[in-house]
This record gives sequence, structure tokens and C-alpha cells, in this order.
Amino acid sequence: MDLGNPLGYDPGLASNFASLTSACNATQYSYTTPTTYALNATATTIPAPASATATHPPSCTGSYAVQLTDTCTSVSQELNVSTYSLLYENNLDIYCQNFNAAVGTDLCSPATCETYTWQAHDTCASVALAHPPITVPQFLAWNPNFNPLCHNVANFIEHGVCVR
Repeated sequence: MDLGNPLGYDPGLASNFASLTSACNATQYSYTTPTTYALNATATTIPAPASATATHPPSCTGSYAVQLTDTCTSVSQELNVSTYSLLYENNLDIYCQNFNAAVGTDLCSPATCETYTWQAHDTCASVALAHPPITVPQFLAWNPNFNPLCHNVANFIEHGVCVR
């Protein structure tokens, strides 16, 4: 983490860094608080053509009508898609909260993949090792809901993830 970079600076990380280096009497490590910056951008709105109709995004391979007994996990398993991609493509809550609100609607079915149901004991490395020839970087690219260090895995227990 580059604490001197305005894009990488985080006050909490800076505080932890200062505390740890102080506790270890490591005086040779320092950082400077980056200067603030601003982006000057102008948004342009392009109106949709008058004949436009609502369609699924181009990444959809089909649709699925949500039933009363469905859960986000059961739907993703039935469609052979990651739970994250199903939720993301349909603008639904990433943690499957309020999935009942989708009952009676048609969901976009994203691209399929071989899925694995994430368990409480799993790590990104253990899942990659169990599904060769996948690597951890490939796993993370296919499952962008996991952060780069895989520290948020507890959020996705029982979710389907792509392994091929």
C-alpha cells in the first residue's frame, strides 16, 4: 500500500502503520500524507433513441423467471452461474438480501461456468488447488466479488463461485 499516493492512502491504514512502526521502534520507515486532489470532469448525457425497448444487457445468455421458492443460490446453481454474476447482472444485493423482491420477475442469465459452492473453511488458495489448473489470480478474475487478499470470504459462504 503506497500511503504517499492519494489513491492508495487510507487514514485507518496510516494509523495502523504508525502504531506498528512505533511499537517496533522502527524509525527508518516513514510516509507523508498525500496532498488532496480534484478531478474536473463534465458529464454528458446521451438520450436514448425514441424506439429503444428494454432488453437484457449484452452479457445475458437467457432469462429466468423467479419463483416463490427460489433463493439466489438455488437460481445460480440451476443456471450454472456464479451467485455474484447473477446478482451483479440483475442489480440485486450482492449478499442476497431481499432476494424475495425478485419473485415474479425475469432475471438475466449471465454466462455459464463450472461452479463450486463456497464453504466456511474455504480459502481462495484451497479452492484453486482443488480445481486444477486454476490459479488464485484466475479465480479472482472470474470471481471479482472477492477482494485481492481474499479477506472477505466469509461474506460468500454457500454462494456459487466460478472454478472453470
